[in-house]
Amino acid sequence: MFPRMIAEKVFPLPVELPNEDTWTKLVIQHFTKQILISDKVVLHYRIHDKNTVPKSTSFSEINEKKHQRMKVYKFFLDKYGASLKKEDREKVIRIIEMEEKRYRNKSFSVLMQRNVGFRDKLNFFFYSKRSLYNLKNTLYRFLGGWNY
Repeated sequence: MFPRMIAEKVFPLPVELPNEDTWTKLVIQHFTKQILISDKVVLHYRIHDKNTVPKSTSFSEINEKKHQRMKVYKFFLDKYGASLKKEDREKVIRIIEMEEKRYRNKSFSVLMQRNVGFRDKLNFFFYSKRSLYNLKNTLYRFLGGWNY
């Protein structure tokens, strides 16, 4: 649940977007002062065949899908960039830059990007090339079974 002011920025959902979740997240992230976490169920999320990517999906398909999903940041910047605080606008711009580097297989440039968190860098890095994506999956399978 969110206040009417947020709903008016989220809706209507732009038809150009491949997904609504990142759009909603960006609006909430940049236009709310406080986020409260509740144990109450306030939304029943419908799972459908486009919610997941099968393991058999090729890297090139995953790469394209990720690139299409990331276009929401540019759309958000175009629509709300003038309303954002300078540091928020710059953060969105850095994410757009990271995505362009990732999509163009510029792995080293992704790691060298300034003012981006390490976790974000790793995410973009491991999705920048097929070999790195395969390494990520291997590490996940290897380390995922460990209990800490």
